[in-house]
Amino acid sequence: MSSFKYELVNFTREGMELKNTWIRMSEQEKTMAMKDYPFDKPFEEVIDDLIRWRETLDKNDNL
Repeated sequence: MSSFKYELVNFTREGMELKNTWIRMSEQEKTMAMKDYPFDKPFEEVIDDLIRWRETLDKNDNL
């Protein structure tokens, strides 16, 4: 496994943990966390997109 793919696997694993924590947060906590949020998509969607990207790379196994 290339070092990029290894790090991507770790990154998406941590992303899933963040998403699970996000789901359990109160609306007030989410509002505070979203201050200066740098992405155009909702947080959960960004994580899901990262996971799909990794899965696509896994299928292609080019790295």
